Amino acid sequence: MTLAKLSRLPMAIAPAEPDPRGWPVFGDDERLVGTVIDMLVEEEACDVRYLVVQLTDGLDIPLPLGMVSFLEAEGRVLARGFDSHALRKLPAMPPDPLDEGREIQLYATFLPHHTVDYERPEFRRGGGRQLSVTPLPPKSYENKFVPTPDGRQSNRDRFG
Repeated sequence: MTLAKLSRLPMAIAPAEPDPRGWPVFGDDERLVGTVIDMLVEEEACDVRYLVVQLTDGLDIPLPLGMVSFLEAEGRVLARGFDSHALRKLPAMPPDPLDEGREIQLYATFLPHHTVDYERPEFRRGGGRQLSVTPLPPKSYENKFVPTPDGRQSNRDRFG
């Protein structure tokens, strides 16, 4: 299992899903704490597991998807179970991509277990649905190489 930031993967949010990047994040006390800047995606499952929130003081923290509510009509995120002070005490975002050991440490911040179980409600969006991502189509590539008279390829412009 590998978690990586969505911005570094050849993936995008599924068309039917909301994209919370850029949305403000509020604690249970309705105080602004930061902005969603990215998401941590489990590459194999193509599911978002955490939102990466940049706090107003500049620190980036991960928030499990199941511990937030998307207020789509208002374009904002509410962190359930955390007031603004508790959110500021969460550990900083670990280096990307997360290996298994760092992932277990991050998971244990929210649930004291020694194994990672993303089927738990803390990591699932309301109603048991996931926030899914889809692979991006490959970028088209324009061949800029020009065959030479002897059949080799050259990326130089022909002279004369």
